[in-house]
Amino acid sequence: MRKITRWAAILLAGMMTCTGSGFSTLTYAADVSEKKSELATATEEKTNNTIKKVKELGLSKSAKEAAIYLLSADNNPGYSTQWSIISYGMAGYSAPSNYLSYFHNNILQKIKDKNGEFSSSMDYSKLILSTQSLSVMGGTGSTDGMFHGYNLLDGLRDVEEVAKEGIRSEVWALLAVTSLEANAQKTDREVAAGNFLIEETGQEASIEDVIDATLVGYWHYRELADHYAIRVISQAMPDGSYNSDNTEAVDVSLTAQAVLGLTAYREIYGKDLSTSEVTEDALNTGIAASVNALLSQADLALEFDDLDGNRNSESLAWVILAMIASNHRNFDFIKAYQALLAYQNDNGSFCYLYSKQGSNKASNTATYVALMAMSLWRSNKRGKPLVFDFTQTKKDRVSIRVPDATSQVIEVAKKTTVTIQKMIPPIMIIMVALVLLIFFACLWLDYSEKKI
Repeated sequence: MRKITRWAAILLAGMMTCTGSGFSTLTYAADVSEKKSELATATEEKTNNTIKKVKELGLSKSAKEAAIYLLSADNNPGYSTQWSIISYGMAGYSAPSNYLSYFHNNILQKIKDKNGEFSSSMDYSKLILSTQSLSVMGGTGSTDGMFHGYNLLDGLRDVEEVAKEGIRSEVWALLAVTSLEANAQKTDREVAAGNFLIEETGQEASIEDVIDATLVGYWHYRELADHYAIRVISQAMPDGSYNSDNTEAVDVSLTAQAVLGLTAYREIYGKDLSTSEVTEDALNTGIAASVNALLSQADLALEFDDLDGNRNSESLAWVILAMIASNHRNFDFIKAYQALLAYQNDNGSFCYLYSKQGSNKASNTATYVALMAMSLWRSNKRGKPLVFDFTQTKKDRVSIRVPDATSQVIEVAKKTTVTIQKMIPPIMIIMVALVLLIFFACLWLDYSEKKI
């Protein structure tokens, strides 16, 4: 009986120990889950607070003013206007149809004059981006790299020639190819392949040819994207930064552009790297190193230098783009946008260098980069982290238009009227005071005469 009682006591003690351990484990798991929930809630609150504060800065208004300035600065949009067109497209704007027609005709003539052959791959990258932007804004552009029979992607297929031009050309080749892939993923590939073949050969394509073009890929987007991603990752300096002149100086703009290219590649292809030489670890490590290299270059006001040591708006705007694209949660976007908006002039333009004396020369380049930086914030909130995402349809776009002469005269007249209305009360007071002064002067003179 005593043995049974003793064994029962041991068994009971063991059960209590196990149960106690179980309770401890369950309590720990509950604590971890609660901590994760609290962290997620805190992160969401911080994000929402940032979104609210950035919205209070009036980015939408500033972006539209910048877009209208660029529109007014290009009376005859053509080959040199490509970056403005690109910035409109990614910002969600739509320009007037006659403006888009001028641009289309001018760049087509330029391509014809060159017989489709340019000396730099950057020309092809820009044309791929600008013709996509033109297309989604309602103009006659291209979303697959074919433009009126010219295969723009051919200029990026000779990877050895592109490599000779340097890392900047390879970064922009990656951005151009990933933008095409982003569009292709949202279209009917078989229809796109058929249209491509018709434009390439000038005749209807057979079903077999369409299937072959769809499966094998006339464009080889993935093949090219893999190549350029590997090239960009491999050419980073030890700290993750980039420079195009083989020095150790950090080129902030180029480093930010490399981040944009690699994050675009990760966004599009990151879920399936099994067929690529790009590894997930190398991709993520490369992006993180480049982001950290950028942050190391910031001053206390969260501004950045160019290679000549000048604080400037372009470097800052490119960094903002890179931080949004890399989804950097600890970057102070509020301070960064406040610093960027300080470079905006009254006419909507942005200057490259800021002067407290007010001699801030407008720069089209600084303006379109700032426009992209302000616009990507809105796109990212809609779940579109790609910088050159031209998939938004024309009906979802905001039309921008330069005020015509009549409306400008009316606006000036309104301002003049308001100014006059503001001036009337002070003028009335002055007139009454003069009348009273004259009245008392007359009384004094009359009194003086009588006294004499």
